[in-house]
Amino acid sequence: MLNTAEKYNGLAISWSKTHRRTKWFSKLLKLKLFEFHEGPPYLRSIIGSIKAIIRFKRTILLVQGTHGPLALLALILGKIGGNILIIDLHSGFYVPFTWKNYILTIPFKPFVKFFDIIIVHSDDAREIIGRDALKNNVCIVYDPPIPCNVVKERKSSEKITIVFPSGGLADEPINELVREFNKAFKGSNVFLYITGPHSKGRVGNVIFTGYLPYSKYLEFLASSHLVLALTKVEHTILGAAWEAVYCGKPFLISYSKTLYRTFKDVGVFVKDVPDLVRKIIYLTNNPKVLSLLEKDSQKYLKKFKEKHRKQVIRFLTKLTSILNLKYKTTLPSKAKQGHP
Repeated sequence: MLNTAEKYNGLAISWSKTHRRTKWFSKLLKLKLFEFHEGPPYLRSIIGSIKAIIRFKRTILLVQGTHGPLALLALILGKIGGNILIIDLHSGFYVPFTWKNYILTIPFKPFVKFFDIIIVHSDDAREIIGRDALKNNVCIVYDPPIPCNVVKERKSSEKITIVFPSGGLADEPINELVREFNKAFKGSNVFLYITGPHSKGRVGNVIFTGYLPYSKYLEFLASSHLVLALTKVEHTILGAAWEAVYCGKPFLISYSKTLYRTFKDVGVFVKDVPDLVRKIIYLTNNPKVLSLLEKDSQKYLKKFKEKHRKQVIRFLTKLTSILNLKYKTTLPSKAKQGHP
């Protein structure tokens, strides 16, 4: 039977900043989350992970799919320990965009197919992974809803705020964005706020906020006029886009086949930074259009939440089937309903 001696159904492990979706699944499945924030050669992470996996034999083992060595370690020890193996796969794992990503992921791709369940974030990702794994092992689950209060009426203000939630990754055109935005808006009432791992400061009409407390960040996002979700990489799905959706905000998003397939009903797509700036100019000069976009975003909010709920139920149905087959047990009722 499933080992629940420590009042958990298992464990989740992350070797980098834990993604919101991984945290959400940990809570949903009642898993103890182990986070190891360390660079190469990851010795402490390896030792800590080994201890955690041995401690939680015969349980659910979820790993955040950003580091290949973690995936392989979990696979080996999890198979020995009788764990049910789940990987929450991130786009950088199967389409790396830096040399570090490449080294940490590509050599380990062949092992992903041995996980019991592979969680991905888009149809495109499912098709890519499906080449290397049984398609019925792959579950699409969008980023989970966030506790964001949709702002339907904003306080009157001449200041227009645009938010770019940055992850500080190589796929973001930060320098070009700052340069082109200031060319267009320096000295105006339109301000761009870039959150995330950047030094606090101001360059013209661009303000770097640094990391904000999560509750304050959500308030900031909800009260903004427009959100930006930008990448140079084809297969990535942007967390900023999901945050905009769940806060009912209009957003400008980089065009890619993956992003278009997911957000075509709600996002305003841009080809590059100059195209982005042109569209910001148009929207800020046409507040009625911006207001209509905001209403459209709020209309689609319910649709995306319902789609996410159905995806989670499909995932839980698959997991329950594996639990029944392997341990003759099932999940707590709350988890079955798709709620943490």
